[in-house]
Amino acid sequence: MLQDVDTEFGEDHDITTKEWRFESRCSNIELLQTHIAYAVNKWTKAYGVDEPRGQLIYCYIGQESRIDDIKLLATRYLKDALQKAGVSYAPILIVLLHDIDDKLGQALAEYAVLVDMDDNEKSRFGNFIMGHTQKALESMQSQIKGMILERHYVSCWSNEEIGERIKESATNIFKKIYPTPIPFPFDGFNTARGNAADDCQTFIQELFMGNLSHSWYTSKQPRIKNRADSILNRNWEIFSGDGSVSPVPKNPIIRKIMDSIDSDLPEPKQNETIKAINLGFLVKKYCSPPFGGNIASVGLLLGVFVAPRRNDLVVSFNGQDMALDNWLQSAGVFSGKYLDLDILIKTEIRRIGELPRRQWEKLLAEWEQAFSHTQKVEFLVKARELKNDMTIPPDLSWKYEHLKSLSLASNNALSELRKKEDEEISKLESGCQKQDISLISWAGAELFELQNKMKEESNLWNPEQMDSLEPHIEDAKQNIIQFFDNWITRQGVKIGKPDEVGNFKHRMLELIYPNLKTLQLSEYAEIVKSRVIKVLRDVDKMVEANRVIMNAKSLVDSHSPLSPLTKVLELEYLIKEAEEHTKKLHSLETIVEIQQLKETLLLISEFSSKCNKLREIHRKRASAIRDTEIKKYDNIEDILREV
Repeated sequence: MLQDVDTEFGEDHDITTKEWRFESRCSNIELLQTHIAYAVNKWTKAYGVDEPRGQLIYCYIGQESRIDDIKLLATRYLKDALQKAGVSYAPILIVLLHDIDDKLGQALAEYAVLVDMDDNEKSRFGNFIMGHTQKALESMQSQIKGMILERHYVSCWSNEEIGERIKESATNIFKKIYPTPIPFPFDGFNTARGNAADDCQTFIQELFMGNLSHSWYTSKQPRIKNRADSILNRNWEIFSGDGSVSPVPKNPIIRKIMDSIDSDLPEPKQNETIKAINLGFLVKKYCSPPFGGNIASVGLLLGVFVAPRRNDLVVSFNGQDMALDNWLQSAGVFSGKYLDLDILIKTEIRRIGELPRRQWEKLLAEWEQAFSHTQKVEFLVKARELKNDMTIPPDLSWKYEHLKSLSLASNNALSELRKKEDEEISKLESGCQKQDISLISWAGAELFELQNKMKEESNLWNPEQMDSLEPHIEDAKQNIIQFFDNWITRQGVKIGKPDEVGNFKHRMLELIYPNLKTLQLSEYAEIVKSRVIKVLRDVDKMVEANRVIMNAKSLVDSHSPLSPLTKVLELEYLIKEAEEHTKKLHSLETIVEIQQLKETLLLISEFSSKCNKLREIHRKRASAIRDTEIKKYDNIEDILREV
């Protein structure tokens, strides 16, 4: 009826062990203080992979009590328990069940009487007992459900902060206490036969012994290989480029823990007491907020810390120094499949070894994880500074040279970016001064595509570098909008230059049009296309007009001056041709210049007039021939000559 509450906290944070739930217990006013103190104390010692991290207390409140008074009392009990435990908060949720009308109390009393009857009474009143027991049970369930819905909660936070439903509240309490939980995607811990504890123990041992590497686990059986790959490689990302365990894992939470332990183990200095750190303390620290690890995950963390540093560490067990391997074999480090906390409390580690080597190992490990061009260049500067102070260990020189070459390539990429950015900004400024959409759109599109390329390679560029191009791109777009109307009307070609038409189409449709599209100015790009269509149509008309004019002039030129001997039939043809040319010329009034049209029309009109006059002369002469009277032979010769 009042069960434990499972949460989705573990699943949300890649944790497969079963501890992220609230364990429930029932209480009353008389026992509440004891139960709260017990719950807080149990939480502070919950390190196991299946020990619940939350405590849920259902407290029965009789009708004689005022709920507000009990809330204040429960709050005080909780604060006292936290103070005694030396903590500021704990995942404790108290649900007060206020039996204001005593119905739950009556149902409980009736239920208790019925279940406590002896065998004789049960045999005599069997059916009665069974029916009333079920009825009392249903009544209790109904009453408890209603009381829970009243949501009289007491915790370290208000109901508004954690939510109103119990499961929601439980999950939110975990979120508040454990903001950066240690991820632990280690399958098999949630089943009795999962073998997860065996494999986890193997990983811890091999890490402490310095044997575990990328090549080590990939050669193992599928179960071990898959588990190591899941948590150590893909989630914690502990391996460096050569497959060894890196002192600086890529997972930010694991990296933060490694850095924290490193800071707790300072370099030994002359005439100073060498600081040691207790392994039991580390387990308790990283099982506590904000990390919330367990004995398995923190044990694995210790192995990840020790593996790349084992040659620089010494172990002290019960005050006696020993090598790590000896400690593993002789101290009884494991209790069952997990590290023994009692043994760890008696164990300390401290640093020994050469400082220069550790500094180079740490720098190279961090350098190897640098992704962006800027980070790589910054590490190159750090490495050169460190190189001035201390020599690179010979066996690490290859890694230094490799990372240096990558950083120099990044430095070139940054230089090329600055050069390209300066070129395009200069081009943009020139275009704005000239109000030249061709230049402005070209520069804007280049900057836009450069920004897109950087976004596609976002791991190589800082957000500031990508964002720095945005104002210039926006400036290009605004200037295009401002100058466009005036610019577009000036775009055209001159007739008589065939190459200019091709250049015009190329510039407008293959350069400016796609650049405007790139800048997401599709409306203006379509206007450019329409302008090209119109200009080309006008060019075709002008070519045709010029052809008509040239043909008209050619007709006049080829028959000027008119010969008096031109036959009437030819004159009739020329007059008809002149009329056709006149019609065509009149149709060009909206295309060609008026002056050019007038001159050509006048030319063809004068030519037509001359043809008509000559034809008229020929007609009069023909009429005269018809009217000639033949009186003598000479008259015939005159007529024949005239004809």
